[in-house]
Order: sequence, then C-alpha cells, then structure tokens
Amino acid sequence: MTSSARMFMCLVLIVGLMAAAYFLAFKPRQERLAAAKVEIRQKSDQLAQLDKALASQSSLADETKKLQRALAIFEQKLPEQKEMDKILTEVSQTAEKNGLTVKSVRTLKPVLGERYSEQPIRMEISGPFKPGFYQFLATVEGMQRITRINELSLQKDPKVEGQATANFVLTVFFDSGQKSAG
Repeated sequence: MTSSARMFMCLVLIVGLMAAAYFLAFKPRQERLAAAKVEIRQKSDQLAQLDKALASQSSLADETKKLQRALAIFEQKLPEQKEMDKILTEVSQTAEKNGLTVKSVRTLKPVLGERYSEQPIRMEISGPFKPGFYQFLATVEGMQRITRINELSLQKDPKVEGQATANFVLTVFFDSGQKSAG
C-alpha cells in the first residue's frame, strides 16, 4: 500500500469515527439535554403554581375566619321560631307608634332552610302616608332582627287626603334549629 492509500484509509477511518461519535454519542446526548430542559421548564411552572396556591391558602384561611365571624353575627340576629310572636308584636307596635292601624295579620307557610328559615307574614295596615308609612318602613328596616318586605302594594284612600292602605308580605328570618357542620 502506498502512503496516499494509507492516508486515504486513515482519513476515511477518522471521518467514520467522527460520524459514529456524532450519531451514537453526541446526537442522543443533545436530545436528552433538550428533553431535560423541557422537563425543567415544566417543573418550574408547576413549582410557581404551587407557590401561588400556598400563598392563596393562607389568605383563604383568613377569609374563612372572616366569613365565620360574619355568619356568627348573622345567626345572632336570627330569632328562634318560638320568638316569632314577639316579633309580630314589635312590628304591630311599630305601626301603631307611627299612627298606622293594623287591619290584618296572617302568617303564611314557612320556608324551611338548612341554617335558617323564613316566616312570611301577610299584613294590611292603613293610616297617614307621611310620616307614618315612611317612618314605619325605616323602623322595620332598622330592627335588630333580619326582615324583608315583599309584594308591597300601596293604595291611596280616595275619601281621606294623605291616607293610604298598604298590603305587603313581611318576611322574618329565624333560626331553623338545624346546624350544619363547618
């Protein structure tokens, strides 16, 4: 063999070793490195999400405590069902203090709930519109107990100026006696 043939074979052998090294070592390593970078990016994103979740968890605990305190205050304003007659008396006295006459009071079917219930009461009252009805509504709104007035119908008395008759449903919220856990 001549020296040029040996050199050529050596060159082919070196190029072959370089190609083999590229396909057997460098290329698989590059692919694993790229996959590892993708995995690191995904794990970093997950870690960032977990950090956010942990940060919001402490704020959720604070918010839960605030809501529990608000619920306790709300429940203190709920009378027991046996106290409903006291509330009816209070509403009737409020109407009379404002110069209104209670014409009728009829309790409707209670709406039972899990933590509280509603007792709707249909009432008809009459008397001077000003300041009677306005003051009556303001006083009922400011009561310690939680109430709501629905279906308010107000008619002017055609015979007497300034007089009116109101038909409405007064809903009184009360403690249903059923406490749920949590």
